[in-house]
Amino acid sequence: PESPQLSATQKRYISIQTSGTPEEIASSNEALLDHAVGTINTMYYDSTGGNNFDTRTMYSRWGALRAYAKDGEEGLDRWKRSERRRMERERADWVDVNGGSVSNLDAKDKAAADPDNIYPEIRT
Repeated sequence: PESPQLSATQKRYISIQTSGTPEEIASSNEALLDHAVGTINTMYYDSTGGNNFDTRTMYSRWGALRAYAKDGEEGLDRWKRSERRRMERERADWVDVNGGSVSNLDAKDKAAADPDNIYPEIRT
């Protein structure tokens, strides 16, 4: 039987896994997991089990766990600072699009996306 054709991305991944440095291998595996979580988060999640969430919160929790697992509390602090900057940019865009109003921004969205509300038990 013939082997399936691999995409350029798949070929690059295999190349890194077979001949990359430990840092490149770790980075490519992290990117693969990140892609898998994103795919599950947007395509395969079934809310009928009573476990409802929005994709932004799920992906934020994944980012927090990844940062904490990789660099402990220091990594989590860096991630929180980065998330706050991202949120400020998104809010600024929202205000710009809505003519200076944030009244349409749901309070639940504001609270759910706050980095300190994501795994508060790991707060530093």
